[in-house]
Amino acid sequence: MKPSDSGREFPALGWSTVLVAVFLLAWFVFWPFDIIWLFVVTGTTLALLKMLRRLIARHPNSRIDRWCRTNATPALLLAQLGRGGGRAWLHDAQWRAVRRAGIFAIACTTAACFMGWDAWQENQALDHLRSRGREVTATVVSVTGWSDADEALRVDVRFETPSGPARTNVDLEGDSVGSKPGDRLALVYDPVHPATVRLPSQLDGRVIDGLVTGMVVVTLLALVVLALAIRDQLRAGGR
Repeated sequence: MKPSDSGREFPALGWSTVLVAVFLLAWFVFWPFDIIWLFVVTGTTLALLKMLRRLIARHPNSRIDRWCRTNATPALLLAQLGRGGGRAWLHDAQWRAVRRAGIFAIACTTAACFMGWDAWQENQALDHLRSRGREVTATVVSVTGWSDADEALRVDVRFETPSGPARTNVDLEGDSVGSKPGDRLALVYDPVHPATVRLPSQLDGRVIDGLVTGMVVVTLLALVVLALAIRDQLRAGGR
């Protein structure tokens, strides 16, 4: 009798999820390529993994097949490493809802951490711009970001500083949206780090407020979903 494929029974904790999480983390941290390539690379890798699984399945009871079934998910691998064998309690079918809620909570927490990091960086940049920033008139060189209405939302600008010419990107808002190459924009830049620039209207910290609000909402949502799943599991276990 062919043993059941534990990796298919519990896809939420499969290695594919770990792979996607690693790709997302690498993209957020290093930003190596455009987001469209993130989907292309991830989809291609997952397709190759699926083909590899089918090839292994054609040779049941082989050494690699037994290893894949024994370590079909990270939960089982951790159980093997921690106890030298056996089945992880978290891998039991009755904890499926808690597992899914836990994965959702981890994803939300990761997103909240990135929001918090962005908020901290933005706060540092604004503090420096408020304390030592200088106003300058910059020239739009090219458009690097567009809205759905084909309006410029991010542009590459060039301006002069006492230490020489500088060139960087700036996000647009308000009347500056839709700027074209050759237009002039009033900016505030950090003389220590000329690449740090903002529009004067962006110095009030509204971006930070939005990031902090999103971070709190995402974290609370993750905690509520996980708490409800655990409560339902405990109630079901007590019957």
